[in-house]
This record gives sequence, C-alpha cells and structure tokens, in this order.
Amino acid sequence: MDTRKKTQSQKNNLTSQTQFQRRSSMELQSSMDQNTLYFEEIKRITTQLSIQMDNLNKDMNNFKVEVKKELHNDLKEIKQTMGKISAEISTIKEKINNLEDKHTDMQGELEEIKVRQDCYEDDQLIWETRARERCIKIRGLPEQDGEDLYLRLVPILAKFLHKEEQSCLLEIDRMFRLNSKIAKQKKIPRDIVIYFLRKEMKDRILKLHNEKPLEVDEKTLQIFKDVPAKVLKRRKEYKFLTTELRQNDINYRWLLPEGITFWYKKKKIQLRTIQQARFFWNQFTKEKKKTTQQRNKDPTNREQQVKQVEKDLQKPYQFESKEETNTLTHTISNLKILKDQQDCTDVKPGASAAAKDGEDQNQDMSFEDDESKSLTSDTSDRESVFNEEQIA
Repeated sequence: MDTRKKTQSQKNNLTSQTQFQRRSSMELQSSMDQNTLYFEEIKRITTQLSIQMDNLNKDMNNFKVEVKKELHNDLKEIKQTMGKISAEISTIKEKINNLEDKHTDMQGELEEIKVRQDCYEDDQLIWETRARERCIKIRGLPEQDGEDLYLRLVPILAKFLHKEEQSCLLEIDRMFRLNSKIAKQKKIPRDIVIYFLRKEMKDRILKLHNEKPLEVDEKTLQIFKDVPAKVLKRRKEYKFLTTELRQNDINYRWLLPEGITFWYKKKKIQLRTIQQARFFWNQFTKEKKKTTQQRNKDPTNREQQVKQVEKDLQKPYQFESKEETNTLTHTISNLKILKDQQDCTDVKPGASAAAKDGEDQNQDMSFEDDESKSLTSDTSDRESVFNEEQIA
C-alpha cells in the first residue's frame, strides 16, 4: 500500500515537473517569438531610416551642387558688374581730370580777364578823372523857379575872380544842376556843375576859395573838384594814412587811378596799393613811437642840440658857401622853436584844419549824382588840392 502511494506520488511529481517544463518552454518560445518580432520591426525601421538618410544625403548633395552653381553664376555676374563699374570709374576719373584741367585753364583765363578788366577800369577812371579836370561843383546855392544859372552865377564868379563878366562867360563851357533823388528827399539845393574851357580857371577858383570861401546872400558856398565816385571810394580807404600825414605836417598828392605820393626823409614815396599803405603806416607809427619814447627819456636832448650847434658856430670854420651858413642858421632857429613847444608831434597844418572843416560839412551833404552816376563828399580831394598847391 505504501509502495503504491509512493509510486503514485512520484508519478504525480514527474507529471507536474513535465507540465512545468512544458509550460516554461512554451513561455520561452512565446517570448522568443515576440523578441524576434521586435527585432524584425527594429530592423525594418532601421532600413527605412537608412533609406531616408540616403535620400536626404542625395538631396543635400543636389542642393549643394545647385547652390554652388548659383553662387558661381552670381560671382561671375558680380565680377562682370565690378569690371564695368571699374571701367566707368576710370572714365569718370578721366572726365574729372579733364574738367579740372579745363577749370584750371578757365581760372587762368578768368584771372587774365579780371586783370584786363581792372586795367580797363583803371584806364576808364583815369580818362573820366582827366575829363573832369576842368570841372568844379558848387554846393549850397538855393534854387529858384525858372532860374538861369548863367545870369545868376556869371556875375558872382566874375566878382569873385576880379574879372569882367564877358571874359568870365567866355571861360565857361557849360553849367547845370545835377538831378538827385536824395536832394529832393532832404529838400536841399542840388549841386551845380561848371565845366571850364581851361583847367587854370578851375585851379584859380579853388585856390581863392581856400583862401576866402565864396559867399552869396550871406551864405557860404562849398566848392569841390569833380572827382568820380569810384576814385573817392578808393581814396577813402587811405584815410588812416592821410590823417597821420596831416598830423605830422606832411604834404601829399593823390595818384591815378589809386595811390598816394609824398616826400619823407628826403625820399619820394609812392604807395599804389592799400597793402603798401598799411605797411608804411605800421613802420611810420613804430618809428614815431620809438622817437617819442627816446625824447621822453631825455627831455634835455633839444637843449643839448642847440648848445652843440651854438658851440660849433663859435669855432673857427670856413663855410664853403653862403647856402651852408643859411642852412645851419635855419637849423638853429628850428631847434629853438622845437624847444619851446611842449609836444612837436601835435603840430597840424592849417590846410588840414580847413580840409577837416570841409569834411564835416560834406558828410551830411553828399548824395548820388544821376548824371555822373554817383556823387560823394570830396573831402580828401580838397586836402590834396591844397597840398598840391603847396608842393607846387
């Protein structure tokens, strides 16, 4: 009985083991089948990815080729365009160089034209000034309705010149009043222009007027030389120099069409440009300042000069001529005069004061001349007239 039970139990155990093994093998088989499926799926996916990567690589290669071709074409076009631009720039540079050469030539021609124009203008001013050498202007004579200037002025001029009316009338070429808008606006008498047949008549009237002004009906008239406005404008620029020359009692004359001439330190000075005048003025003022400082440092300098000259005169000396004796005597007298003066640099000529009075009267009375194109105050010219007469 027991043996049967044991055998039966062993059989049962074997059976259970066999079933377990079967079950395990079946499970193992099923798991292997599933892994195989997974592996095949992975392999399939990998194959698809590799195919896609190959296609992508092909596309990339094709894209690179196309991009290279496009870039090559673009670069070629750019190079061609740059070549054209370079050629155009070269052409433009050549044109610019040609234009610069032409501009330089034109500047040279313009300078030549300007020089010729200046020369022509100077010649015209000289001609116009010489054409007015026989002319004077009278200012301040009141106007009358329907006046006859010949009947009114000829007797006045004849009396002023101490001549007969008929001879004075024969010296006059023509006379008239200038048309001026400013004179009408200011309600002042218009200037009277008188042309003489001879320059001597004009000079004589100006000389007599400087000595004693012409008066009509207890009114003092002003008489000027008729000088072109452009000449007066140029002379006005030399005012700084003429003022200094008048203060130092140096007579001067005007040059045509521009410039000034005078004697200084026994040398004839001619200044034909404003630059030359500025340079001379600077040198003159520096020298004047230096001389003044030296005199201030040595106030007895003049006395010593006088004493030294007097001692020289007392010494036995045989003069070569009477002119030398007169010159030395004149020098002594001048030194004594300078000794009595407080400041010799304040000496002003009488002509300068008279000219300055004329200048103050002229500044408010100057107006434009419609016939002679323009009219300005003739102050500096009046000064030159007086100085020219002194030099003569």
